[in-house]
Amino acid sequence: MTELQILKNAKACMQFLAQGIDPLTKNQIPENETIRKAGIIKYLDYIANQLEQDILLKEQDQNRFAISEERIVNFQVSNEPVTITQLTGIINTGLQPDENGFIPSAAISQWLENQGLLERYAKENGSGFQRVATEKAVPYGMTNTFCKNGSFKTVVYHPDAQQWIFDSIREIAVFCAEHAEEFPRFPKSNMPVKPFSECPRSAHATIIEFQLTQQQKDNLCPFAAEAKISQITNYLNSFVDPSQVKKLKNGMISNWLFSKRLLKKANYGNGFMPTPKGQAIGIAIQNYERNGFQHQMPIYTTKAQTYIFQNIDDLIEFNLLES
Repeated sequence: MTELQILKNAKACMQFLAQGIDPLTKNQIPENETIRKAGIIKYLDYIANQLEQDILLKEQDQNRFAISEERIVNFQVSNEPVTITQLTGIINTGLQPDENGFIPSAAISQWLENQGLLERYAKENGSGFQRVATEKAVPYGMTNTFCKNGSFKTVVYHPDAQQWIFDSIREIAVFCAEHAEEFPRFPKSNMPVKPFSECPRSAHATIIEFQLTQQQKDNLCPFAAEAKISQITNYLNSFVDPSQVKKLKNGMISNWLFSKRLLKKANYGNGFMPTPKGQAIGIAIQNYERNGFQHQMPIYTTKAQTYIFQNIDDLIEFNLLES
């Protein structure tokens, strides 16, 4: 039974008693009963009127979550994964938190918890909780993302998940209305929080070694000018999400070229220099001055960059063997 229904039942009981009627049997209460005295009836009427005011406020609070059909048909799915805050921003476009029709992100998250798609865990530092997508959420398009160090970051909602939530928005609005007391302008919740130690192992990070999709490989394009090996490394790393895929380490491309005998150890320091074979594929020598001394370093022409990108699968395999 909802709080609103309890209020309505309580009001009905007070009205029956004020009229001298037993609310359970609907029989007249004897005139000599204390509850039939005028002083008591006055207070029963007062309580009934106060309950009526509470009911009106509760109904108004519930109605503030109503979403028009016009707004629903205008929801636009993002082609990129979004967080719950970004998703709620799409739903509430043009609205402020104190306007009717505003759906709080906490309400959507709690509705998803009730569906068994999210689960909350206490943060390891003890400051509040964080929601984690369950295995049941994966087919809906909800996945967990992780930081570079492998710690949990946030849940993201892919296009399929976004569309499913948009399609369920009427049900979510009803859920908000039924639990209006939990979603004031700043939401509160008494949902139980589990210790993070109970978080399923599958929810922790699995960051794979550097790799590119076939589409990313096809989109590789050499620089218009000569480039340093660090620039090429940074360019390749720009294609990956570091929370899911490890980046190529600095020096990995040079080590791969060394294994192909396109580079050789320099006569000084830990650097490399191109071999005749390396020069043939476009690795040139660049002279530069540092601390008053002349130095040399490999520089990669457009031809050399093209060679690296055309052999990216071999580089990726070398990286896997070296990792």
